[in-house]
Amino acid sequence: MRLLLMRHAAAVAGADDDPGRDLLPPSVTALQQPSVDLAERLAPVSRVVSSPWLRARRTAELLLPFCAAQGVELTDALLPGSDTRSCLDYVETLFSASEDAVVLAVGHQPLLGHLAALLCEGAHAAPFALAPGELAVIELDWPAAGLGTLRRWLQL
Repeated sequence: MRLLLMRHAAAVAGADDDPGRDLLPPSVTALQQPSVDLAERLAPVSRVVSSPWLRARRTAELLLPFCAAQGVELTDALLPGSDTRSCLDYVETLFSASEDAVVLAVGHQPLLGHLAALLCEGAHAAPFALAPGELAVIELDWPAAGLGTLRRWLQL
């Protein structure tokens, strides 16, 4: 499985725990015209999952036309305060559905940084720092601590 973990694009100023914060206009433009490299990485994406919060959901929806996926699935497992282990359990369900899948998961910090570190470096790793609009491409033979390989790091 290839898992593309993406932090939502840059959002308007406001509280981190505000589910209604929208994206900045330059973010929308960047998502509608991604770099060639990012568009190539998105083309084989067969499943897009996202936090239900507006800034993550809009990021996923704007990237959907560049993916092979048919729609965006919303999950609370990608909310910023979600438990990393619960999120890992969710990734395991995605893997079980199709271990050859390419999945784009759009969410928030600090969850994505903890998840990426757990998958790639193990349970005691320091969290990765994904800036808004950054994407970590992780190869997984199985979604468990330390079994992932970070293949690429991209910025919108």
